[in-house]
Amino acid sequence: MNSDMTRRSFLKKSSLVIAASVFPNPLNLFNVSPALAASDPPFKPHAFLEIAADDTITIWVGQTDLGQGTHTGIPMIIADELDAAWEKIQVKMALAAEPFKSPVWHAQVTGGSSSIRHRWDLFRNVGAAARQMLVETAAGQWGLPAEKCVTKDSKVIHPDGRSLCYGQLSEAAGKRTVPQNPRLKDPKDYRMIGTQRNRLDIPDKVAGKTVFGFDFTVPGMCIAVAARPSRYGASLQSYDAEAATAVKGVIKVVPLENRIAVCAETTYSAMRGRDALKVKWSEGSHPNLNNDTLDALFKEHLEKAGAAAKSSGDVKKALAEAAQTIEQSYKLPYISHAQAEPINCTAHVEKERCRVWIPTQDQTTTQLTASKITGLPLEKVEVMTLPAGGGFGLRGEQDAVEDSVLLSKTLSRPVKVIWTREDDFANDHFRPASQCRITAGLNKDGRAVAWSHKVAAPSVMSAKMPRAVENGIDSDAVAGITDMVYSLPNLLVNYVMVNSPVTVGWWRSVGYSVNVFTVESFMDELAYTAGKDPLQFRLDHIEKGS
Repeated sequence: MNSDMTRRSFLKKSSLVIAASVFPNPLNLFNVSPALAASDPPFKPHAFLEIAADDTITIWVGQTDLGQGTHTGIPMIIADELDAAWEKIQVKMALAAEPFKSPVWHAQVTGGSSSIRHRWDLFRNVGAAARQMLVETAAGQWGLPAEKCVTKDSKVIHPDGRSLCYGQLSEAAGKRTVPQNPRLKDPKDYRMIGTQRNRLDIPDKVAGKTVFGFDFTVPGMCIAVAARPSRYGASLQSYDAEAATAVKGVIKVVPLENRIAVCAETTYSAMRGRDALKVKWSEGSHPNLNNDTLDALFKEHLEKAGAAAKSSGDVKKALAEAAQTIEQSYKLPYISHAQAEPINCTAHVEKERCRVWIPTQDQTTTQLTASKITGLPLEKVEVMTLPAGGGFGLRGEQDAVEDSVLLSKTLSRPVKVIWTREDDFANDHFRPASQCRITAGLNKDGRAVAWSHKVAAPSVMSAKMPRAVENGIDSDAVAGITDMVYSLPNLLVNYVMVNSPVTVGWWRSVGYSVNVFTVESFMDELAYTAGKDPLQFRLDHIEKGS
């Protein structure tokens, strides 16, 4: 058993295709998508970067900016190695395409704090290669060795002080071979990396110019909302399609698997049509589900032995010999993502292509989902990522993608599926609830010598990535415990999987959001019991040099 497997390491190991290097070979991946091909710039050494004759530098980013600053951080890395003038930089969102996939996961995904971590070397090489090509071009025109030239603020500078702008060099530089091993900057020479820069996306957002998915429109588009059961496992018994279609603006009522979509010319008409459906559902598989029954379910599982996610030393013996033992239980609830912008997706299925406009964290799965529904090959499915009003993991789910593509295929026109705020909360893929019990022993000096930690919680992995669950252990569910920073001679971490009907999904930091809270809360209780300062107590339990 590999008890230290994490979601990130699993994604790395289980990818169908894992890139052999962080640095794609070759670098000159031209025109990989319609969005990239459109401008036909004179200098495009990589799918990420193009320089126009007017000195404009466009950086194409394949990862979604959910508010974390990705669309500024990535350009800063490339621009630093390029020695570009920051005011010349513009950033654009790329389509779903091969060059924008993670070289570790082989998928175009925004999650796991991977956007820069997985591509740090790649971004630096892209900027450095372009800089080298521009310098060699200028040096050739001047008739001197390239090493005699320097670069600054989007210019190549001659030893005598004259200079050529990158835009002036772009056409000639574009004819050169892209170097595969360009010289990278020494970190001490960074001018942008590690500094504070104004976010590139903020001006348009402040001015109200940014078009989020909820605001997006295409000609001929209709709006769709769906009626869903209010109980888990409930099945459809009856609905009044005629009453819904009688509402002005309603185009069609389309029954889907365990939900009914109302398509209309406007959002208001779609919502009124849904209200008119008068849907009746069965009681469902869990008609008595409520907070009390869920609490009882978790408590029941907490009494089970569970599977050992981590074990070191002899906890039972150490607890028996401890000067003091302390036990505490913690309960944490299911949590909604509650992102600012509710879920939405617009799709247009045509005979030879499918276009999807969506604020998504997972372009690759969106493309795969649309391809499966339409029967079109992947290269005929274009995924245009729209600005997202938050995400926190939920925007990797495919609920709205499935509905919008199915409905567009049925109606033969563009369809935007929207969730209301009520839909968003009722149908979320929630962060799992959790109950845990911690027992620890202190020696006579007030030092923790034993720690037993049992967690009862649903498994996100079993629902999303079943192969990642090993010997009944979801590594996400115990993250923050198995890898806690504290050095304990005797540690036992047990996990009990709770099979609750509540739909769960990844939520920012996943298990850490639950387990770091319980670990740190219990450390406070141990410090109090030992009569120690809470900070010093923690420092005393961190291995020196770790």
